[in-house]
Amino acid sequence: MRISQLKDTLKFSMKNNMRVFMSGPPGIGKTAIFNQACEELNAEYAEELGFIPDLDSKVDPPTCMDSVIFHPSISDPTEPKGLPFLSKEGETAEFIPYGHLDKLNKATRPVQVLLDDFPQATASVQASYMSLLDRFRDNEFVNFFIAGNRTQDFAGSNGVLEPIKSRMDSIINVETSLEDYIDYGRKTGMSTSIIAFLRFKPALLYSDKLTKDLVNTYCPRTITAVDSWLARGLEVSSTITRAEAKALLDGAKKNASSVKQSYSFEIIAGAVGEGWAIEYIAFERLRRTMPDLNKILANPEEVPVPEDPAVLFSLVGGLASRIVPEKKDKNLKKLMTSNFTNALTYIESIQKEFQVYFVKDVFAYFPENGLEKVPKFFEWSQHNQDVLI
Repeated sequence: MRISQLKDTLKFSMKNNMRVFMSGPPGIGKTAIFNQACEELNAEYAEELGFIPDLDSKVDPPTCMDSVIFHPSISDPTEPKGLPFLSKEGETAEFIPYGHLDKLNKATRPVQVLLDDFPQATASVQASYMSLLDRFRDNEFVNFFIAGNRTQDFAGSNGVLEPIKSRMDSIINVETSLEDYIDYGRKTGMSTSIIAFLRFKPALLYSDKLTKDLVNTYCPRTITAVDSWLARGLEVSSTITRAEAKALLDGAKKNASSVKQSYSFEIIAGAVGEGWAIEYIAFERLRRTMPDLNKILANPEEVPVPEDPAVLFSLVGGLASRIVPEKKDKNLKKLMTSNFTNALTYIESIQKEFQVYFVKDVFAYFPENGLEKVPKFFEWSQHNQDVLI
């Protein structure tokens, strides 16, 4: 199941107290999507109570639903029962709930519980959670989810006891999806160069060649780490020429040595592996040869259209992110309409694939700006109905 489908599934499960086990390779977003589903559902509950989101002040919705995350892989078998404690008389003992367990026992509103990285827990710890799952089986407030890696993922998974699996209402295999990751990237402000690179090289979203060696492999989590380096000012540099960059992206490895000489290569390779780093730095070298985006938005007829696919992937993504200016003033609507019109004029001469990427990105970046009412877009959509289906 794709990540986007998983989020809707989790929200449905949370509303109906159904238990889901999320299984899949590390770094693809299982825990993150659980957190997102909780946040969205909490916002929906808040709206039902009359809360109106304030987009300008970004006021958080009131808490109508809680979520907690247990980490059984670093627990001992007694934790799901509580803390062993002597009575005042010292003649008997009982288990005193504490922390998350105490919160579950006292819940008076929905609480979504995630047992994260569960397969890494030992058999004795896994078995100790059976009683916890049974105790809250019919609880109106508490619902359980499990997330974990498979035995083939080099994640220290011990597998999962059959009685645990049978206590879940569904076991779902979570898959990576380029479209879902790009959608996540646009919403979180990811660098347009990384989004463009993944569109150009979609096979580099996730590597199934895992290893126990002390090197990283590329996956959504580690690619997001590269974006964090870039957001904090990492300069992607190398001494390769445009021709050498194209050769590297076409599979020639003889020019890779010049890429490896840059300090940025060491950092990126440490996040996602050498192969990904070499190709991304080569792509970035070509990306920097694209036309000035401001000139396109001002005078589209005067700017030549590049032919290199790597440049075009970067160009359409970069253009889309510039349609609505960051600084708002009284002429915002007029400038926004002008930018969108000129950008559409410019991209009309390139392949339909890139035009569609541009339009999708524009409405993903700026969903509530009325851009669908721009006359030029209406004209474009009339001529491109076949690719909009």
